[in-house]
Amino acid sequence: METEFQCGNCSECMAVDNSRKGHDIACPSCGAELTVPLQGSIQTGNVIEDHLIQDEIGHGAMGKVYLASHLLMNRQVAIKTISPKIRQDADSVEQFIQELQMGARLSHPNIVTVYTAGYVDGVYYISMQFIDGFDMNERIDKSGPMAESEALAVVAKVADAMSYAWNEYNMIHRDIKPENIRVSTRGDVMIMDFGLAKVRTDDSSNEEGLVIGTPDFMSPEQGEGRTDIDFRADMYSLGVVLLYLLTGRRPYIADNPFDVVAMHINRPLPAVKVLNADIKVSEATQALINKMASKDRDERFTSWEEVSEAVDRIIAGPQRKPKSGGKAGPKKSVRSNNSVKSIGKRRRRRRQSSSIGIIIGLVVILAVILGAVFASRI
Repeated sequence: METEFQCGNCSECMAVDNSRKGHDIACPSCGAELTVPLQGSIQTGNVIEDHLIQDEIGHGAMGKVYLASHLLMNRQVAIKTISPKIRQDADSVEQFIQELQMGARLSHPNIVTVYTAGYVDGVYYISMQFIDGFDMNERIDKSGPMAESEALAVVAKVADAMSYAWNEYNMIHRDIKPENIRVSTRGDVMIMDFGLAKVRTDDSSNEEGLVIGTPDFMSPEQGEGRTDIDFRADMYSLGVVLLYLLTGRRPYIADNPFDVVAMHINRPLPAVKVLNADIKVSEATQALINKMASKDRDERFTSWEEVSEAVDRIIAGPQRKPKSGGKAGPKKSVRSNNSVKSIGKRRRRRRQSSSIGIIIGLVVILAVILGAVFASRI
């Protein structure tokens, strides 16, 4: 397909292959240097603000994500755009801009970095850090449930990042799910897509009744459309993610997402052994899931720091206890090497003293005998 446009210098009309969108060309009529307009969409081979689009690597409700090369910086980045249909909705455009503004505030080793953003020829885009690796959903699909220690390590990193976002900016993510947790080829755990992120304020009346998030991992308060949600909503979602990582299964299955949301509100969260009888985890990890994902948010941990401390204790393992059931037995007297040496020296001195006494006694006896012999001869 081709893009038709007009030279701004000589008004010559021309048609250029769509793959040349965003590229600079010379007008065939007057020789003026022109940039082929994007006209509201991009594809592989296009250039947008010095970013060469290389491949489409993802898509979602908002739009598409591309792998791109920043020509000046000579590095790979991810370019996120919104679809033409979504672009017609003012609220969706506002949400996209909100993601940009939210992401620009955050600087944490476990949160994807936003580099720049812009609007060019009808295309809104965000340029962000490209994470070469896999998300948690891909990991489970490929290799099955995670080992307990591996899953806990992922949760520890996410909890640390969410603690930073909440404590520094009062920010909640609202869409913590396996697809938004990515692990790089170097093993770095990264949180993606703060597109639904929100700064907690006292006035949230404009969102009353609005359900935001992904049903499979949504907190009860989000499902109820409450306006006063806080960091504990993300905590619930992360607890359900941990359950998924350990079992490879989502806790609730239904014919439609509304029923799944209702289950999160009304049904107890299944235990690990219920979802997958082949998986065994420690009682401490099961207790961790239960507390993080309690239906009553007041029964969850009161801070992200408490979550991190609980995870660290489980990873460190139980403390070793005395074999006598915790009671210390009587101390045994143990002689040191020095004590043994001292005893040996004393014994040798006693033996030496005894020998000298015997020798002296023999000398005395011998002297008496010789004196008697000598006297008899006189």
